[in-house]
Amino acid sequence: MLSDERKQEIQSAYSALLDSKGYRARFCQRKMIADIANTLGNIEVDAEGERTSDAHICVVEAGTGTGKTVAYALSALPIAKALDKRLVISTATVALQEQIVLKDLPDIAHHAGLDFSFALAKGRRRYLCLARLDQALQSGTAMNHSLALYEDELYGDTDESHMRLYEAMLNRLGRGEWDGERDSWPDAMEDRAWSKVSTDHVQCTGRKCSHFQNCYFYKARERIGKVDCVVTNHDLVLADLMMGGGAVLPRPEDTIYVFDEGHHLVDKAISHFSSFIQLGSTQAWLEQLPSTCSQLVAEVGNVGNLPAGQAALEDDVVSLVAELQQARLLVEPLREEGDVSGMDVRYRFPLGRVDEHLRSAAARVLDRYRVLAQRIEPIVEALEERLEEGDQDAEVVEQWVPVMASAQARLEAGASLWADFSQEDDEDSAPLARWITFQGEADISISASPIEVDDTLQELLWSRCFGSVVTSATLAVAGNFE
Repeated sequence: MLSDERKQEIQSAYSALLDSKGYRARFCQRKMIADIANTLGNIEVDAEGERTSDAHICVVEAGTGTGKTVAYALSALPIAKALDKRLVISTATVALQEQIVLKDLPDIAHHAGLDFSFALAKGRRRYLCLARLDQALQSGTAMNHSLALYEDELYGDTDESHMRLYEAMLNRLGRGEWDGERDSWPDAMEDRAWSKVSTDHVQCTGRKCSHFQNCYFYKARERIGKVDCVVTNHDLVLADLMMGGGAVLPRPEDTIYVFDEGHHLVDKAISHFSSFIQLGSTQAWLEQLPSTCSQLVAEVGNVGNLPAGQAALEDDVVSLVAELQQARLLVEPLREEGDVSGMDVRYRFPLGRVDEHLRSAAARVLDRYRVLAQRIEPIVEALEERLEEGDQDAEVVEQWVPVMASAQARLEAGASLWADFSQEDDEDSAPLARWITFQGEADISISASPIEVDDTLQELLWSRCFGSVVTSATLAVAGNFE
């Protein structure tokens, strides 16, 4: 039951803000405040503060001019603080995110008399990785010709302009003139230059990293862990949920979410839960994998199943490449049936249905992917174990962990794609969308995507979160919120 104390706190804050700014109350804004407060304030909890009721989600369609940010902030912040929960405000666009952080929340704190702290949460890729910067500056190290797992993650042959940029970064950091965030770097920066000195959760070695104590991402995450309100974006929320929740943001069970621009959430979720591979570039890095593993052994010695399993690994790569080539032969005739878009040709499988021959080929590719992934897994585990134990070659081992972890992740992602192509859809559920894109004569990409994400969002988000508010100017379809 929403307590009288919380009601009074919310009403007083709203009145104070209106009086201070000389505004008049708007009926739609007052109703939005009341609906959110009643939903969140009436969530039932057990003795440990865990939610026990299901009526914990408030959906509000409110047009432009309602003052949605004021409404959900004034109603949700006092309740979240009283329940010892964290408020996570998520938007779809950078513009609204910046408006909330730079204008709306400071304005509410100043005029409404509410005492709360807030911070902006960004993904790991927005922060400089000191380990990667160190590697980029050491242009003569052996790692500079290691495995190119993705086109934007080549370690080697850093051009002169990039080297000047990295040296400038080091100098600014040394003088305390930069905080390690890409968004605060004073000049425009190429994505390719930044990708070499940033990282993701797969490649990050976390507390095992020799630069952990000075890591800009972990310092930011520590700040996030101490504030009452976190402002972020839908992509980061979904990425965090896919990692189990609580990896970057607070645990869903301890969080009240506000999804502003909520009509974008489904499209963002579909994008996160989809998968694709490019046949040509995939074959290229697979063929490079054995020589990379040989280089690994030359630098760190016995690791995992290497070098004893080197021959078997090479055979597994040859088998997988052969199956990929067979799959390519099966999809190539579809080029003639596709829709032309610029230089590309896209073929969409009707109702997502793949013929039996391609399904069988996909199953064979999937089997080879799984075998190779199992071959790489003990190598990654052994490298991480050596790093954990303080190996005498820790500096070299630390450079190899992200390389092999990325290889493992790419194999797992590929397996997911081929699993989607190898199975028939359940007749009782929506099919997957499946399509082939012929990128000129250069490459072929194979893609699969859900067209409904309600079950996945229910499992990862709605069933786990303490409470949630979804709002936008456009949410209902034909006047129906279902």
